[in-house]
Amino acid sequence: MKELREIRNSNILLDANILIHYAAEGFAERSGNILRILHQNKNLLTVSHITAFELLNCDPKDRRREKYLKFVNGVRNHPVNQAIFQNAAVLSNECKRLARSYNRIFPIPDLILGATILFYPNDTVYLLTTDRNDFFDPLWELVAHQQILKEENEAVEADLYLLTLNREVLLPQYRKAEIRH
Repeated sequence: MKELREIRNSNILLDANILIHYAAEGFAERSGNILRILHQNKNLLTVSHITAFELLNCDPKDRRREKYLKFVNGVRNHPVNQAIFQNAAVLSNECKRLARSYNRIFPIPDLILGATILFYPNDTVYLLTTDRNDFFDPLWELVAHQQILKEENEAVEADLYLLTLNREVLLPQYRKAEIRH
């Protein structure tokens, strides 16, 4: 497994939880400015429109809103279209199948993020998230990891996970995102 700072020349889709942490006081410094390092390593940092919605759907007086808006407007955005919604439905069923729990509900924004990655069958698009509950093995494989400690002690504030979608565990008809268009 690699360290996040070793990742170069890749496409990285950011989950909302990354930007929520990053907007917290001192988090960027405690993380070693990992988003800046990833950008300097010629990685393309992107967000989904669903992530932008999650971030900007906060109290208009929230002091972080300006940071979110600046970041969302400063990076490439992936639109959410009909094909991504269709892929999200497929991914929902595949998540339930792989988790062996058809009663489990996966968050729609997370399914849309996964479906956005599924939308690009010939490109490797990684997901940077703090969530391993909804982005679980074997569907999501760990590429890199970084632990961020709280400033006042050695307690863990967040775990950053760089994940790749393991298309091989999907049912064959979904591996190439054939419902894409």
